[in-house]
Amino acid sequence: MKRIAIAAVLAIGYLRAQIVVAPQQPKWGETIQITYDPSSPGAQLRLSDPVLAAATIYFEDDSIKRVAGVMTISPDRRLQYKMPAPVGACLLEIAVVTPHDYDPAAAATVLVSRPDGKPARGANDRMMWSHSADADRYFQREIALYPDNFAAYRHRWFLSDGGKDKEIAAIRNDLEKIGPPLEPPAVGWLYAMSYAWWWLGDSGKAHAAVQRMVQAFSESPLTADALNYYIFRSSGEAKQQAQQWERELVATHPASAQAGYAITTLAAQADFPFEAVQNVAREQLRTEPANPSPYLALASASLAHQRDYPQALAGLQTALGLLLEGKFRVLYDPGGTLTQRRLAEAYRLRAEIYLAQGALPDAVANVHAMENLERDNSAAGHLLEGKIWSALSDWRRAEVALTEAWRRDPAASAGALQDAFVRIRGNSDGFPSFLDANRVAPKDSRQPKRPFPFDVTSLNGKHWSLQELKGKIVALNFWFVGCLPCRQEIPVLNQLVEQYKDVVFLGFALDGEEQLRDFLKKFPFRYQIVPNSQKISDGFRVAAYPSHVLIGPAGEIVFEAVENVDSLRAALARFAQTPGR
Repeated sequence: MKRIAIAAVLAIGYLRAQIVVAPQQPKWGETIQITYDPSSPGAQLRLSDPVLAAATIYFEDDSIKRVAGVMTISPDRRLQYKMPAPVGACLLEIAVVTPHDYDPAAAATVLVSRPDGKPARGANDRMMWSHSADADRYFQREIALYPDNFAAYRHRWFLSDGGKDKEIAAIRNDLEKIGPPLEPPAVGWLYAMSYAWWWLGDSGKAHAAVQRMVQAFSESPLTADALNYYIFRSSGEAKQQAQQWERELVATHPASAQAGYAITTLAAQADFPFEAVQNVAREQLRTEPANPSPYLALASASLAHQRDYPQALAGLQTALGLLLEGKFRVLYDPGGTLTQRRLAEAYRLRAEIYLAQGALPDAVANVHAMENLERDNSAAGHLLEGKIWSALSDWRRAEVALTEAWRRDPAASAGALQDAFVRIRGNSDGFPSFLDANRVAPKDSRQPKRPFPFDVTSLNGKHWSLQELKGKIVALNFWFVGCLPCRQEIPVLNQLVEQYKDVVFLGFALDGEEQLRDFLKKFPFRYQIVPNSQKISDGFRVAAYPSHVLIGPAGEIVFEAVENVDSLRAALARFAQTPGR
């Protein structure tokens, strides 16, 4: 299965003109001062805005903490915030945000040192992820300082370019350096070797290594990462066993990293204990009070077990407050993409609970709110609306909602739509003709779909605006440096640029200028590359990377796809002028 990067990403670069972090490599306990200049060129937040500095803190033990604080106005009319470099931290990712906006260029990655000035364990390992083009350099730095940080090997393998053969060659080359474990083996050694054995074809050893991690290191984030990857890759009986390990781990270790990752999925399963969901949610709320996910999990469990609806609704009200007030966005989602998804999920759960309670007018109101937040190709909201109207025996309204759902997802909606059709007409005669008559684009797309307006400058200094590009075919690629599927597509995309001379190819990258320039020195990309493009990505409602959008000469979107470069090639052949002209 290909790896598709989901849009839960903050593009992190080096220090920008708008933001200065001092000292640049703080030691544990030192005061860090973050300064943001709203008057600098390109700054997107104002002095009068409620601006906060948000920091994601990575620790030597692989744990993560998120904090934020209000920035104050300094005498020179800049915004400042001070915080201590936490003891045990290895890396900070800093963003400048408001509850409903952020400046994508005002971001910094800060490497943290121990009191002796030595970079903390894991600092250079973490840097590999935000500077994957230079992963080898950061890996060598990490191993030189901490030769027993075996997790860095796994990360370097994962980030390697050149495909499976190159990755396997790198693994074989490193095994001798890693060597046999001490007894008992450390979690980092098992973490690296479970990955190595899987890719070298020894699934039995990989299975045993993950099992030992689950048993001996239940709380570790490395165990969670290894277990999730193994569940993703394995199949058959091995996969079923790993899923059972997951259920037992979450039920017995509610504060574990795996509990936080898996609870949303497990909560919706009727055979997973309701009390276990409560325990995990309690632990999450204790450490992450601004995170709405525990409330969503509790509501899912309430529906699955048909109990505690009033408490679930109260929790969902709190979750909506965290989302609408921007508290979740500040700490977890500067770009706002996850916030919109969580809002849609909260309204869906409220609609489902109101439906279960028989409070059907409230269910209708919430499902309409959900539909307004859904992507154009999602049928879930209209399917649920059809279910609610069916419960009211309003079959004509049910048919309208289900027809819209069918246009978006025929396989999921045809049965319910046929039932409504029969309820109205008494039989299914004419149903195929009814479908043919309604076989049009979803209602949100019946009018030409307009692209999000942009006015940008690419890395080579060229100016591009949607308005000025009218009359041309424009191909957009949404990507970021750390996205492996994005990088794998680049050679094919370069061929398309060479093939279609009359098409404008723009690459909207989430990363900053310096990181992109470093990457492009090693991996040329012929698209016109636009840095710091999270807001444009949000405007196009990009949910996964890489994503492709094709804009026709009339200025309307004629094609969209996630990752599928072959479909992009076909769309260009259909819409663009003769290749090579």
